[in-house]
Amino acid sequence: MSCAVKRKSKVEAHSNDEKATLTDTLTFSNPDSLFNDSIKPLLSKKADTVSFSLLQDSTRKQHKSPIPDKVDYEAQDSAVFDVHRKIMYLYDTTKVHYQTIQLEANYIELNINAKELRATGSSDTTGKLYGNPIFTDNEKSFTSKEINYNFDTKKGLITEAVTNEGDAYLHAALAKKDSNNVIYVKNAKFTTCIDPEPHFYIQAGRGKVIPDKLIVTGPAYLRIENIPTPLVVPFGYFPTKKNKSSGLILPEYGELANYGFFLRNLGYYFAVNDYFDITLNGDIYTSLSFGARVQMNYKKRYKFTGNIALGYSQLQYGDPKIEKEFRLSRDFKFTWNHQQDPKANPTITFSAAVNVVTASFNQYNASNVNGIVQNQFQSNIAFSKTFRNTPFSISLNLRHSQNTQTRQVNLSLPDFVFNVTRFFPFRRKKQVGELKWYENIGMTYSMNIRNDINTTDTMFVRDFVGVLSNMNNGIQQRMSISTNVKMLKYITFTPSVNYIEKWHFSNLRKAFDPVSQLTETDTIRGFFSTRELNATASLTTIIYGMYQFKSGGLKAIRHVMTPTITANFRPDLGDLVKGYFGPNGEFISYSPNQIGIFGASPSGMSGTVGFSINNNIEMKVRSRKDTITGEKKIPLLEVLTIGMNYDFARDSLNLSNLSIAGRTTLFNLIGINFALSFDPYAIDYVNGQAIRVNRLQVMENGVPTRLTMASLNINFSLRGESKRKSGATQGMTQSEQMIATNPDYYNYVDFNIPYTFSIGYNIAYNKPLDKENITHAINLTGDVNITKKWKIGLNLNYDIQNNKISTSQITIYRDMHCWEMRASVIPFGIRQSYMFTINVKSPLLQMLKLQRQSGWANIQ
Repeated sequence: MSCAVKRKSKVEAHSNDEKATLTDTLTFSNPDSLFNDSIKPLLSKKADTVSFSLLQDSTRKQHKSPIPDKVDYEAQDSAVFDVHRKIMYLYDTTKVHYQTIQLEANYIELNINAKELRATGSSDTTGKLYGNPIFTDNEKSFTSKEINYNFDTKKGLITEAVTNEGDAYLHAALAKKDSNNVIYVKNAKFTTCIDPEPHFYIQAGRGKVIPDKLIVTGPAYLRIENIPTPLVVPFGYFPTKKNKSSGLILPEYGELANYGFFLRNLGYYFAVNDYFDITLNGDIYTSLSFGARVQMNYKKRYKFTGNIALGYSQLQYGDPKIEKEFRLSRDFKFTWNHQQDPKANPTITFSAAVNVVTASFNQYNASNVNGIVQNQFQSNIAFSKTFRNTPFSISLNLRHSQNTQTRQVNLSLPDFVFNVTRFFPFRRKKQVGELKWYENIGMTYSMNIRNDINTTDTMFVRDFVGVLSNMNNGIQQRMSISTNVKMLKYITFTPSVNYIEKWHFSNLRKAFDPVSQLTETDTIRGFFSTRELNATASLTTIIYGMYQFKSGGLKAIRHVMTPTITANFRPDLGDLVKGYFGPNGEFISYSPNQIGIFGASPSGMSGTVGFSINNNIEMKVRSRKDTITGEKKIPLLEVLTIGMNYDFARDSLNLSNLSIAGRTTLFNLIGINFALSFDPYAIDYVNGQAIRVNRLQVMENGVPTRLTMASLNINFSLRGESKRKSGATQGMTQSEQMIATNPDYYNYVDFNIPYTFSIGYNIAYNKPLDKENITHAINLTGDVNITKKWKIGLNLNYDIQNNKISTSQITIYRDMHCWEMRASVIPFGIRQSYMFTINVKSPLLQMLKLQRQSGWANIQ
């Protein structure tokens, strides 16, 4: 063995048979001479940094060392070695590294014969401790007041130890570490508070810490701000595994006015394997109400990810003997979300977004304002495949839409599409020179097969077989031929022909019975076809206009106009049947294919000519921020479209409404959308009913048009800059890192964003004939950090037309370091209620909370 001394200053060492003076490293060739009695009893030298290494010397005969492996020492102030007692003393910011163990402290003693180590901190002139020991073994560390450790047995005794396992912190007056890194503690404090003097903790006489697995304690009780509480448990069991593991999900408890005492979210979590897990939980109420839920999450890296959830609830309150007071609801919800990784297969994709609920599910199970007002639910399971090096592709969709207010359910089971993307049949395989005009002729083709069900949710459940027998089927084929040609250098001519073929398997028949004076309607099964044909041609160009300013900050204003003239012709391929099929034998017309899944073909010939202008206006200003061009563009009017058409084939009312629509953004903060529609024809009354007549408004009333629709939508939003850099997770706990990557986790409130604010103003006016309808509303959402620890949020929807608040919610949040407080109030309407909660932040102790609620919240 050899001993090397590294330091910045000169060191001298003396022995009976050798003398060395080195400026960098001193090495004793004879390892036994280090422990020879003739050596100077104490070797001491102050330096900026002193490091020692005890290591094997392969060039010499091996001697048995008291410590079998390499030990590295480092001290900021000095290192003293007692040769007789064979003890090394390290002073000031010292470090010892042995195998997987690293120790940092202000003072360390290393006894080589006893193979023991002792480390402590130091106290300054005021008596304050500093440099307390930090012991790390296999990435597991703890701090303490004093540490005694044996290199041979790998056991240690720690005084006033503090260790961390995941979100949990364990403070112990005395701790013992065994060779398996299991720590036995006495007078322990278990908490999730990171503060050295925790704001709350669970006090236990004895405990045991198994790294990356669990913390177990004996009888324990809760203390808040060092004040004992009557919350006592016979034992404590706290899982601390970093990887997911199976275990019990502790319930929430409380009381609701309508349902009595309850236990909610009681369940069990199954960590089946690395690819999927299952969660089972449920609710129990003393009113005999209950709920049950199961959820499975699955993921395969580079393949797919998703989750499936099923929930059922039976809620009842009131006396069953009193019908007016008793209410019973049975509800279920099924969701499935599946996403395929884009790298899994470049030609095949599969996805699912299923959301099916009963009509009253949200009414009794929603937990927020947005859930209350939601009545539209949609689902789609989609599969698609593209065939390489071909224009062919197929897609298969299973669709579902549901309105819980009207209880209408629409299903497509399935919707199949075969598609041929645009190809050019007349192009040469080997192109020489420019393309001929006919080589730009392109063709597309698609075939759509649909099977639809339209019913109510009650009929779907009660008579599923009958609903299936009324399924509506059909096939639609569509083919398009188009090209574009440049004319006069600046004008683009685009002609196209579209042909549609529809095949239906049911038809409508009507007949008037002169005896009963009723019209009989029958649905006939069979094969029926109908078709459409239309030809379109358009001329379009782009006109640029610019006005430049010679001085000032404004350099130019540019106006881009895109005028388009479109002509469309559609022959009459409809199948109208005329006869005395109306009420009381009135003469009417109907289409037998109107009940077809793709509808009937349009009746009557159409020949229209339309004109539209698309406008874009922006200005160019000088900008000091742009160091390249020295200018920037500001949009004044992003889109302004004006359009109208004339139908030559109609015998009256040839002109369409004049439509105007626009969009712009001001200061990158305010979004404005508007739309207008003007009718050029006047209205008249027949039998007290208003109808459009073939007389121009300007001739009838002296004004060019009549306003039939107007809408304006203004949105203004602000968001403060986040104080945390994007993707920065350094210094976060495990839960904080999870929250940072999943903002919706645990209703996370982010204080790094100082404020968010959004206000929307909407007004719509509709008067197609003589009756007008006005909707006028304003909505406000946002939150703001009042202080570093207080945040308040608001969600308000106000109906200006009816002068009432439709929905509203005020939320208040208080960051209490390791605890948090939430208050939510719905002050107006039938959902008037409040909810108040104080709870521990960490999910590890989520059962420690106080919750109070009333009103509508009672049925959550």
